[in-house]
Order: sequence, then structure tokens, then C-alpha cells
Amino acid sequence: MVKISKALHVDAEPEEVLSGLLDSSINPPGMTMAPAYEAPDMEGSVYEWSFKIAGVPQKGIMIITGYVPAKRLSTRNLGAIESNSTMTFEPENEGTRVTMSGESRLTIPLIGRFLDSFLERGMLKNTDWTMRQIEMRHAKNEATAA
Repeated sequence: MVKISKALHVDAEPEEVLSGLLDSSINPPGMTMAPAYEAPDMEGSVYEWSFKIAGVPQKGIMIITGYVPAKRLSTRNLGAIESNSTMTFEPENEGTRVTMSGESRLTIPLIGRFLDSFLERGMLKNTDWTMRQIEMRHAKNEATAA
């Protein structure tokens, strides 16, 4: 089991950050995510995801287990990766401070626990990439509005 904790600043409003995280058109390279069920109040929504490890497809689902608009998102992943995580969003210097914490593990038989360090690096890298994509979309929207 890998414990992951990270805080970073994103140059976008909390609402934009949260909507970007759930936007299936913003996925790190090699990963797909699409809504399978969208609950009216977000809690209980299910997203299907997939990626490859050493060319072998891995699949799973993400369930939104807690949601406070523009403030907090809690999720549980089941499948090739099992995890529980929470992200909080706080206004900060004309943007958002995002704080992420959680625990994850790969469920791949025999080799999963040996790949935990790769899982941690990959998840942190994907989080950074996604946040930069959200910032670029925000900047483009501001430029278009001006």
C-alpha cells in the first residue's frame, strides 16, 4: 500500500479544477476515463478507467464517495488499482490550492507490491499533468473572453 500526499497551486478557480478532474477529455497520456453513471448530486457517480502496464491493459472503476461543490472530492478506485483518496480545493492567490491525500495499491497478482513505487510516481506525475492541462484550458478561456 502506498500513501500519497501532495499539495499544489493551480491557476484556475476551484470549480474549474474540479470540473477538469472529472472531464473525460483531459486524461494523462495512455489513460482513458469515461463516465459510466452520473448521479444527480455527484456522490455515487461511477467512472470507468483503463491504462497499460508493460503493454498489458488494466481496467477499473472510480466511485465518487464524497462531494462538496468546489471544496472536496473523495473517491474509491476498484480494479487494477485499489485506492481511497480525497482532494480539497481552497481559493489561493487568484487560483486554487489543491491538497490530495490517499492510499493506493496495485492488485496485479505476484508483482503488484513490487510496483508500488512506480504507482506512486505515476500517480503524482499524472496529477501534475492534469493540473497543468486545467491551467492551460483556464488561460485559453480567459484569453477568449478578453
